[in-house]
Amino acid sequence: MIPHKGLQAFMDSPKIRPEELTKAMCVLPKNVLTQLLESITGKPAGNQTQEQLIRGLSSLKPHLLIEGIKTCLLKSLQTCR
Repeated sequence: MIPHKGLQAFMDSPKIRPEELTKAMCVLPKNVLTQLLESITGKPAGNQTQEQLIRGLSSLKPHLLIEGIKTCLLKSLQTCR
């Protein structure tokens, strides 16, 4: 498991490109994509297909997408402790 500080440093890296995140989203389960989109936009996304969720996430401004991922990851880590 990646230490919290290491994960934070990784997500703050300017080397992360949104295109790479979009590729990674293709392997995430629909429920994770739904939770991510809903947490970033504040709008329900439950009835969307996986493709629609990925398009919705990909259309976000890069900094919003990265911040949303960081927030979801940190919440996940806090519940695992």
